Amino acid sequence: PYRQRVLGTYVLLVASMEVLGKYENELRTAVDLDRNRLPRDFILEWKEAVPPRSETRRFDGVQAEQIESVVTGEEITRWTGVPISEEVEFQFKTEPTTTVRRPSYYIIPAAWGHIADKLRLHGIAVETLDRPQRVTLETYRLPNAGVAQGGERAAFDENSFLYEGRVRVAPGGIVVEEKLTELKPGDFKVTTKQALGDLAVLLLEPQSPDSLFQWGFFLEILTRTEYIEAYVMEPMARAMMATDPVLANQFTAKLQKDSAFAASPAARLEWWHRQTPYFDSRYRLYPIARSID
Repeated sequence: PYRQRVLGTYVLLVASMEVLGKYENELRTAVDLDRNRLPRDFILEWKEAVPPRSETRRFDGVQAEQIESVVTGEEITRWTGVPISEEVEFQFKTEPTTTVRRPSYYIIPAAWGHIADKLRLHGIAVETLDRPQRVTLETYRLPNAGVAQGGERAAFDENSFLYEGRVRVAPGGIVVEEKLTELKPGDFKVTTKQALGDLAVLLLEPQSPDSLFQWGFFLEILTRTEYIEAYVMEPMARAMMATDPVLANQFTAKLQKDSAFAASPAARLEWWHRQTPYFDSRYRLYPIARSID
């Protein structure tokens, strides 16, 4: 009945407020501890644990019984209202698959200001640098990243690379690079030591399924904008072979180990192109850098 439902809600609210009042200090302390908990290892992705890990825990509940329904003819559960306490099996059905070291902060280049704006829309604090700095940072290179095909997230869609109006991107393998970086005024700094620091990590780590990278906000880095003509590269490669025996030996070894590479004139020239200073060093380089702590 309506009166009984309202009364039940009223009793629940009163009891909740009494608990809040009685344990105010303990609850505030617990909330502050949780907000300031900054684990060094941050889990980005989980998978189903097979078999699941389990343990026994005490459960305080309400007694139930099975009765036959006069409506369906099947057995249904009826709660008796009698309190019970029993030991039940508690299963941990997931386990981490992707873990990353939590950085103190991220750096977003000024050219990617729309990413900083996207973070601010989520309520994440973003600082704009006002002076140049020299710091050593980590960056990611994504040599095998590409448009995601299939997978659980998009299996229902006939265009499996589309999901909720975005082009999903799979990061593939990630190569970590470390280098001295010149930060400029106008670049952005995002600290993870803030209330929404966890969200910043989830959005900025390309390995995270919920990252802005996997949601297709960095497709530009997967697009090559430069190349070199064969009539230029072939004589240049011959000259490099003649003057650099280390490179020549590496090229010969790859020819012997990789038959597909050996059979492809374009791949062979591309290999030499990558050894020149003219190859785009920022190709497939994730522009968001991480602090080294």
